[in-house]
This record gives sequence, structure tokens and C-alpha cells, in this order.
Amino acid sequence: ESIAAWALAMRDRLDRTALLKAADIPITWVAGRFDTITPVEMMEMMRNYNMTMRLELLENSAHAGMMEEPAGASAIIARFLSSIP
Repeated sequence: ESIAAWALAMRDRLDRTALLKAADIPITWVAGRFDTITPVEMMEMMRNYNMTMRLELLENSAHAGMMEEPAGASAIIARFLSSIP
């Protein structure tokens, strides 16, 4: 039941592309090299909506990089946070 509700919510979610295009705040996305749910190619395409956005890759992860490579994900987040003035 929970998985079905999640799948429907993901399918029916609103398109937030305009928000990404208009964002004027620092954005860093963390992606897994082997993610088949949101593939790197899709993330790179979305980066074109906002060229100030940074895309950081976890080279040994799929969709749950924070669990698959916790040290790498933490390092990326720490770098991002320390880069904000």
C-alpha cells in the first residue's frame, strides 16, 4: 500500500522546472553514477535549466547514495555548505 501510494504521488507530482530555472540560490545535486531512477544524463539535462547548479557524482552509488556512500555524500554536502558565503 505504501509503495503504491508513493508511486502515484511521484507520478502525479507537479512540474517544478520553472522553480529550478528561476532559482538564484546555490544548488548542488548529489547523484549516483549508477542511478536508474534519475540517471546522470537526466540530471545533466536538468542542470542546463540553471547553469549555476552544481552536479556532484558518487561514483559507486545508485539511487541511495547517502546510504551507499555515506562518507562521500557527507563530504559533498560539507563542501557545498562551506562554499556558501
